[in-house]
Amino acid sequence: MGWLIAAGVIVGLGFLPVGIYAAYSAAGVSARLTLWLVSFALYPRPKKERKKDSAGKYRNQNVKFKDKTPGTVADFRPMVEIILSLLAEFRHRICVKELEMKLTLAGGDPADLAIHYGQAWTLLGNLVPQLDRFFRIKKRDLGINLDFTADEPMFYGHIHITITLGRLLFMVIYHGHQCLWEYRRIMNLRKGGSKI
Repeated sequence: MGWLIAAGVIVGLGFLPVGIYAAYSAAGVSARLTLWLVSFALYPRPKKERKKDSAGKYRNQNVKFKDKTPGTVADFRPMVEIILSLLAEFRHRICVKELEMKLTLAGGDPADLAIHYGQAWTLLGNLVPQLDRFFRIKKRDLGINLDFTADEPMFYGHIHITITLGRLLFMVIYHGHQCLWEYRRIMNLRKGGSKI
């Protein structure tokens, strides 16, 4: 009986929605990670205090990669193909719950603004079918406004994308296994071993 409950919990976790909410406004860029009813700030991050070393000087906790020696393109190409296949699959599996973009044109000659206004709507009209082709968008609010009194163009936008935890884990495990296998093959060839 206990294993049935455990299996039910695991299956239920697989259907939990994981999402990212990102927005741009006058306050700047902000991003949050959402896990069902809980959300965590991704950007801007709260500032952390730097630790002091034994000499009393502050030291940075971020460790950067110092080796910047380039590798061969032939070794890198298979990894790129795996990453591109992951992005293509990710594109089809995510759901855009909400997409809002508002552009306000302003500044300059009113006649030029009117021409740019028409051009912007034409570009937006061409963009919408492409967005619908690549993503499943549940709620969309895209618009262009015109303000003859403002000094400069303004933009506001936000997007909320989600994917179930089960799908995300499957993609990470499947494509991560391919990346690991390719990495081991490259390391084996560099050491003079045989192809896998």
